Parts: sequence; C-alpha cells; structure tokens
Amino acid sequence: MTLTAIDASSALIAVDLQQGILNFADPAEREKIVKNTARLADEFHARNLPVIWVRALGMPAGRKEMGPPAGGHDESWNAPDENLPIDESRDLVVFKRALSCFTVPETTEYLKKHGATQVVITGLAAGVGVESTARSAFDAGYNVTVVSDAVTDGMPERLESALIVVTAAVLTLAARVGCSALMSIVIAVVGVPLSGVAMGLANVGNQAMLYIASPPEDMGVNSGFYRTASYLGGFVATGVIATLFSGGASDASMVVFAGVFAVLAVVLVGLTLADLEIPARS
Repeated sequence: MTLTAIDASSALIAVDLQQGILNFADPAEREKIVKNTARLADEFHARNLPVIWVRALGMPAGRKEMGPPAGGHDESWNAPDENLPIDESRDLVVFKRALSCFTVPETTEYLKKHGATQVVITGLAAGVGVESTARSAFDAGYNVTVVSDAVTDGMPERLESALIVVTAAVLTLAARVGCSALMSIVIAVVGVPLSGVAMGLANVGNQAMLYIASPPEDMGVNSGFYRTASYLGGFVATGVIATLFSGGASDASMVVFAGVFAVLAVVLVGLTLADLEIPARS
C-alpha cells in the first residue's frame, strides 16, 4: 500500500540508527537509509516538527533463543551515524532496552507535547525494532507511516515480510522519501499549470480540426460524434486507472500508466501526421 495521506502534525521516529546495529546492514542499504532518514529529518526540522532518535542499549531481559553478538558491545555501539542531523536542543533522543521505543515513557510524553497525530518511522531492523515500534504506535492511537526506502534489515526475507505484516496487520502506509520539498514546489508551480495548458490546447486543436474537416451540412452530426468520442475516451481512461491502481498506487503501476498513455499519444500523433489533407485545409 502506498502513502495516501500524512497529517500536518506528524513526528519522525528514527529507530536504532547507531553504529552497532547499522554494522549488520548491507553497506549500500546502510548508506541509503541513513541518507533518506537525514533528508526526512531536515524536512521535519525545517517545518518545526518533532523528531525522535531511538538508540538500543540491548535486548529485553526475557529468555531468547538467539543471544547478543559475540564480544559484547564496544564504546561505538550506541554512537549515531555521523551523517544524521541530530539536534539535541529540540529533538528527543530515547535509549531503550526493548524492541519498541514506546516502552520509554518519554516517547509518548514528547509526542503529546507536540500534538503529534501521526508518526513516520525509519531505521532498522525492519522485522525487529521498526515493526515493534509501528505496532506500538498504532496501539497508542497514532496514524503510522513506515518509509519503505528508509528501512532495512540484515535479513532480506525478514524485511519483505515485515513490510507486508505492518501494512496488513497494523494498517500502516508504506511510503517512499520521493522528491524533496523543492521538487514538490516545482511540480506544483510548473508541472500542474503545464498539464492544464496542454489539455486546453488539445481541446482547442480538436475543435479546430472538427471545423476544418467537416462540411457545413455535417457540422452538427460530427460535433455529436466528437462529444461521444470524448466520453468514450474518458470511460477508457477510467478503466485503465481502475485496473492499474486497484491495489493502490505504486512505482510499478505509475510506470505502466505512463507507458499506456505514451503509446496512445504516439498512435494519435501518427494518425494525425498520416492525414496529408490536414495542412491543405487551413
């Protein structure tokens, strides 16, 4: 499931992005989640939204089949990655000896203090601290978003399983960091108006072609056909959208969507260019 909504009063929770745990991640995955979490943290800071940095001191006291790593923890275990923009003057740094940071009372107190209604979760491991934090947040009444390209796990199969589980069972929305705030503004200010201009010019062009190609005595009938064709095109477009996005929007469905309409555009341009009589009827 992809991101469909995010509250204005959201908080970022970065789970266990510390040297001792990051070392278990694939180097490329480590770089990716640190970079994307840093981008998110910068955006949250810029909007004066709360940020929580979670660090693990160890596992819960209960009996476990898998023990801690051989050799124990050295001094660097709890140290955060140097590329994370941690601002301790306003961010909350939480130390936990559990899977979820919600076992630490300061977490809920901080979220309530800032009026947060949604939490955006990044970090690792997806099948341990991230999943447990997502479940706890949901149980506590928060809307939950897990950022799929800002979480990872030392076990790839557990990463995939965790994203499926938290999406289905905890009703979270798996999101992507996507474009920056600047790019979002560019799309809104430039892309949307350009799309509107293109649609307007297309309508003008279609009407102009109708008048050029239709004899005066057939103008009324052909206008009716033109409107009917427009409605049929709308029905086809609606069907394509319903088919591709029946399970929600995703990168793959957007690519297919763009491909379908790119092919249709090429076909229509080809048909237009193939009509050699059009330039003579001016």
